[in-house]
Amino acid sequence: MSGIVLVVDDDPLFARATAMMLTRHGWQTRLADNAAIALLTLDTGTITAVICDLDLPGDSGLTVIRSAAAHPSHPRVVAISGMLDANFFLTVAKRAGAHAALAKPFSEADLLGALTR
Repeated sequence: MSGIVLVVDDDPLFARATAMMLTRHGWQTRLADNAAIALLTLDTGTITAVICDLDLPGDSGLTVIRSAAAHPSHPRVVAISGMLDANFFLTVAKRAGAHAALAKPFSEADLLGALTR
């Protein structure tokens, strides 16, 4: 599968590593390190999928997930979290509209599967 994935994470190393992994598999990527930039990028209408960390500075990742889930382009949304109680927060993210949810660290196969299921 291919398309444009918006990677939303305030950890620049993690975001770039995720983007490089996706690029190897034919995806184009855009990066955002906070919810405000993510929402502006989402409004371009060219985003196929969103990978969004729940713990962001300013607005939480849930804001991005809700906006992406309601967006007319219907991008696939994957919530990610490295929080200690990640399972709880990932369940909340799925209720907010995420199609899939992964706890950090996750495997390349798990991420690719979450994007294509």
